[in-house]
Amino acid sequence: MALSQQYLTPQQYLEIERGNDFRSEYIDGVMVAMAGPSPRHNYITTKLTKHLDNALENKPCTTLNSNQMIWAPGDSHLFSDIVVFCGEGEFVNGILVNPTVVMEVLSPSTESRDRGIKLLKYRKITSLRHYVLVSQNEPYIEVLTRENDDSQWSRQEAKGMEAQIVLPSIDVTQALSDIYKGYLNFPMTEPQPSPSAG
Repeated sequence: MALSQQYLTPQQYLEIERGNDFRSEYIDGVMVAMAGPSPRHNYITTKLTKHLDNALENKPCTTLNSNQMIWAPGDSHLFSDIVVFCGEGEFVNGILVNPTVVMEVLSPSTESRDRGIKLLKYRKITSLRHYVLVSQNEPYIEVLTRENDDSQWSRQEAKGMEAQIVLPSIDVTQALSDIYKGYLNFPMTEPQPSPSAG
């Protein structure tokens, strides 16, 4: 949900965000509060992070968690559930500008934004090779991959515990069974963000 439709500059947003005890994103001049993740969301994100870390252990890529802010052209400031960069990370005032992979675990309160405006913003980041959308409802993951000419994106779907996803840019193949085993033991209820901006 938007905290205010009043336009903020990126600097105003960053000042407010750094003073808040909850997270928000900055999209098209508007500060958007983020709902707290559900236990199932946390479980799936933790599993993904663990297996990515293991797969990337001897590769020149680094995994960061949901506390890492990402910059997108147009002065958008976004948070993903997992982000991977390869080589040297480029940070401006602690904000990552060269992600290689961005992963979002979809939530009822965020799915339309993750599939809509955030996808449009992420696709403007020239370093980004994969945008990964992970369902909480069932073992189902979508991978959008930037093709060689940079303007075309392909789509890969993986469904079911026997399926796997492939992320060629970081040389990772991930089985869905590693991510989703036991996921139904965790509820999907999301804590709601505070309505206050300060």
